[in-house]
Amino acid sequence: MRHPIPGELISAIAERRVILFAGAGLSMSVGLPSWQQFIEHLAEQLGLDAATLSDPGTSYHALAEYYRIREGSIGPLRSWLDRNWKVSADKVRRSKIHELIVALDFPIIYTTNYDRNIEAAFEAYDHDYVKVANARDIAKTRDGVTQIVKFHGDFDDDDSLVITETDYLNRLAFDAPLDVKFRSDALGKTVLFVGYSMSDLNIRLLLHNIWRTWQRSGYEKDRPKSFAFMARRNPLQEAILREWGIEVLAGETEDPAQALEDFLDRLRSAVQAAQQEPATDREGAETALERNGGELGLSSGNSGSPAPDLLRRHKARRQNPMADNLQRARNKGQSVSPNSKGNAPQHRGGDGRKAQKWGGGNKAAKGPITRGDRRNENSSAKS
Repeated sequence: MRHPIPGELISAIAERRVILFAGAGLSMSVGLPSWQQFIEHLAEQLGLDAATLSDPGTSYHALAEYYRIREGSIGPLRSWLDRNWKVSADKVRRSKIHELIVALDFPIIYTTNYDRNIEAAFEAYDHDYVKVANARDIAKTRDGVTQIVKFHGDFDDDDSLVITETDYLNRLAFDAPLDVKFRSDALGKTVLFVGYSMSDLNIRLLLHNIWRTWQRSGYEKDRPKSFAFMARRNPLQEAILREWGIEVLAGETEDPAQALEDFLDRLRSAVQAAQQEPATDREGAETALERNGGELGLSSGNSGSPAPDLLRRHKARRQNPMADNLQRARNKGQSVSPNSKGNAPQHRGGDGRKAQKWGGGNKAAKGPITRGDRRNENSSAKS
């Protein structure tokens, strides 16, 4: 059974009020190594045996910390990651998931991935963005331009990387510049998490801190709802996340990458349908989407039209509100001329010259008929 996409998520994306938080599942969809492969590489470099790797305390953060102690720095490890966690621009362009993410035009995208595949996708589709990897980059953000926030750092800045256990523990305080930025961004917007395992302690900490911030504010009932896409249903995780104000949206196939692609495709189609509705009808359209099991506007997008078309139409609407206003006026049969009576101010006597200009007011206010009155086509004082 196909589950409907919540109308409030659809409308929030259409109005650019959603932050996307993208995890490792996004990178793995284009063939990048999993964290398990990363651990295996570290173990080989460090000469560790299988028994050490199987110990529950041996996380990739701990291995990276040990690597730093042994080698003196993580420089060589960062170089290996940069070489091996990179795919060609052509492969990124052929990634349907990345195409859909660009097309959905999120105002802010957070990612814990070190690679630059999201940036490459924006470049492939000629869509402007600002990369934010440290406090200095925050000052470079611009209104209307998508921010790609590298929450755990970027290969272009070794100091920004959160990879060793020390790095990870330092971020648990949730008071680094990017943590402060995320709290500020997330308080007023819906957050959509994709490509994560909800067993990831890092992400659970983020979700818990958002929930705790709202609880302490005393306004938790006013918090925008957030969502997490999971490839498979997990009743245990769903119950816990629901307590934290996160609604889980589950996939419908066994392949995580295909499940994410299908979800984003349906979401793109639903947002397109919502953006084509007049603003006054949008709420009703979303209700219809949910009432009909998500089938209206949610069919798999195989129409052949490229996803960036949605992006261009949406940007054009934002950049030319005057055209929208004029079109709405024409649709209502109203004059759009600033000199028409339909736009006249409502004078109530007392100003004869203004009353004559707009053809309004009483006779006393109009005064005697002049030659100028007869030449003024807007004046009713003709005789």
